[in-house]
Amino acid sequence: MEFKRTDEYSRLWEAPIEETRLMQGDDILNMLRNEYLHDMHSHFIVTGEGNYDDTRNFEYGMIPDRIKRLEEAYSNGHTIVIKEIETWNEKIIQKCASFSAPTNVHLYLSPPNATGFGWHTDDRDVFVIVQKGEKLFEIEEPDLSISTYRVKEGSILFIPYGARHRAAAEEVASIHLSFGVWPKNMTINQQYGIFDMPIKLEI
Repeated sequence: MEFKRTDEYSRLWEAPIEETRLMQGDDILNMLRNEYLHDMHSHFIVTGEGNYDDTRNFEYGMIPDRIKRLEEAYSNGHTIVIKEIETWNEKIIQKCASFSAPTNVHLYLSPPNATGFGWHTDDRDVFVIVQKGEKLFEIEEPDLSISTYRVKEGSILFIPYGARHRAAAEEVASIHLSFGVWPKNMTINQQYGIFDMPIKLEI
């Protein structure tokens, strides 16, 4: 994928839309109604400012009812998240391989004017690739200033490990992919939450 920086200091990069469009509408619909992903509780509802709900907390257990719950949440202005989709699309699998580091991918579907998580940090580098519409991101810089980026189709936003940030949709709905790439200076044990220390238990 060929892309260029929008300016010398920007975290935003631009690429041809046909190269950044990694998912089609049918791909997303299939994931929303995929039984395995529902059983794995990969679907989340983000109600804003860090509050979210996953399928374990849904009142109804049958998948058609879970899908209805997702539809209702979206119509009420909430973001839908489908987590860990890096094995469900050939273009995404190829893109993950290009990072040469463990990578996972979440899909965010946001209706107009939806707020996502509040200010937060991620334990990995994140590359945001918009599939439809646009989304506003705010990132706290090392000097504590706030940079604002409007990310749209053909844009790639880089959010470094540990940087505080938040996102919100504006007047238009948006769909974006979040590629989480583990920092290369982390050990494989740290990447998977395994501590390099002795455990004094027999199991």
